[in-house]
Amino acid sequence: MANIVNKITLKIFQQGVVDEENLPIIRYGLQAMIEVSIIVATMLTISISFGRIIEAAAWMGTIILCRSFGGGYHAKTFKSCYFISVGAFILTLVVVDIMPCRLFMPVTIACFMISIILFIHSYITAKQIRGLGIIDHLFYKVSMSIYICYYFFIIFMISLEIINSVVVASLFGFIISQLSIESNS
Repeated sequence: MANIVNKITLKIFQQGVVDEENLPIIRYGLQAMIEVSIIVATMLTISISFGRIIEAAAWMGTIILCRSFGGGYHAKTFKSCYFISVGAFILTLVVVDIMPCRLFMPVTIACFMISIILFIHSYITAKQIRGLGIIDHLFYKVSMSIYICYYFFIIFMISLEIINSVVVASLFGFIISQLSIESNS
């Protein structure tokens, strides 16, 4: 993969699109885009084979939204990142696939309670807000807003008894995001 990234970066430089001092940034960005694309392509292929594209979209959407603003654990190598991400994804789809519909509501309520405990723990153990820079403070506020909105969404779905495999997959993704952030603290 490094060879492909280097060739593309060199071609961009030779075309005069970027200056030499920006090459490391371009190289890093290209590598990140390729790695994320490989992970997403794998997940989409797996979700198609499971027949769970909507659940996959809910899981990935929740992970992307929470991790974009909340940060979290980053594996040291792409290989580790790939297997952790795809492994958690497959585990979610397998559990959702074999779970009887009658368990969706109790599992959702149990996961909701676990998520609330993680949220409270994260809030209590969070670094002092005053010590954060303006951008970090903004990301923290956006992250907290996302969490609170998500909790209202889950409460709304529970109250209307609209709990299905999509909600469960999304909630699993939410908890995985929280655990990722907790492990990074």
